[in-house]
Amino acid sequence: MFERKQCLALCLVLLAGCGSNGNSGGGNNLEAPTLGGSSSGDGSELGDAGVATELDGTWVAECTQADEGSSLERAIFNKNQFESRVEYFDDGGCTTPAATPTQVLTGTFAIGAPVATSSGLEAKAIDLKVQSANGTPVSQIIYNIFYLDQAGLFLGNERGVTPELRPTALDLDTLLTRQGGASGEPGSGTDEPETPDDGGAGNPGTPGDGGTDTGGTPGNGNGTDGGGTDGGGADNGGTDDNSALAQALVGRWNAGCAANPTAGGPSHFTAQYRFTATGVEYRVDNYEDPDCTVQLSAGDSSTRRGDYTLGNTVTTAEGLQATEIDFVFSDLDGEASGLERQDIIAVDGNTLYLGAESENGARTNSLNLQDPLSKQ
Repeated sequence: MFERKQCLALCLVLLAGCGSNGNSGGGNNLEAPTLGGSSSGDGSELGDAGVATELDGTWVAECTQADEGSSLERAIFNKNQFESRVEYFDDGGCTTPAATPTQVLTGTFAIGAPVATSSGLEAKAIDLKVQSANGTPVSQIIYNIFYLDQAGLFLGNERGVTPELRPTALDLDTLLTRQGGASGEPGSGTDEPETPDDGGAGNPGTPGDGGTDTGGTPGNGNGTDGGGTDGGGADNGGTDDNSALAQALVGRWNAGCAANPTAGGPSHFTAQYRFTATGVEYRVDNYEDPDCTVQLSAGDSSTRRGDYTLGNTVTTAEGLQATEIDFVFSDLDGEASGLERQDIIAVDGNTLYLGAESENGARTNSLNLQDPLSKQ
């Protein structure tokens, strides 16, 4: 069993940024948006009672290991009411409950205007009025942001105690997934990238639309003919397949332990991709041993964040179908850094393949079938 400090009651995943009231954007934070139905802190509730929001439901984060034991965090939204809970466990897998009491915050909330984030994603403002902490009446408004996509719910990387300190950066390392509630589909239509062509205009079931594709090659293998004569997505082939692929990509993909081919670098490394509807995060962890168990003490990991776009469907040197993908990374470990990469990609159920290494850095025409990534 392990003890918890009292401050943890205010450091739940819903509030974020334990120990920090600052804005990661420094002096670049936006003007606080006006929240519909919110109060000015006079004791009245935030939001519109009885009106459903896109957040309605129960959201759960992954099990988090601590110095001793582990914890499980969840947020529950119902109309304008919220509840945030942290449960503690004696083991590292969140299975054996600890004697430490569950930390619970309750109150009301209101959703506000769009907020441009440092990662380029458009989040929304959210004000949370904490009215009870573990059953004790309190009164505090937390100013935060949130972003919904098919992967789930992301919150701000800080908590603001004033509108001016509302964060402008998302915590993309902490994903909450919907367990139930008003909608069975995370995002529930509020996040435009969730259905890029809305399923109707493209009619994914009939790529090529028969005669639209000059009649002779209706779809021709889900868009293979789109590279030349009819301009790719114009025949509703490649574009629609890209929409399906973009949805299949959403989530986290892990690669196994691999040897580092770069001389003088770490012995081995693991890689992880996390895709949203349009964004991507690429993380590398370096290790000293071939089993990837002894992590380097310095420079042990790096994370790039950016965007990606999907292109034409191609046939690889192995005779397989893949899709062109262009990565544009603009952030390296929180610092501005530009990096572009051309690649190919293929998804087979819960397995993802990227292109093999090319000698001149150009887009490869061969998949790396030896080092697949598995969906987590």
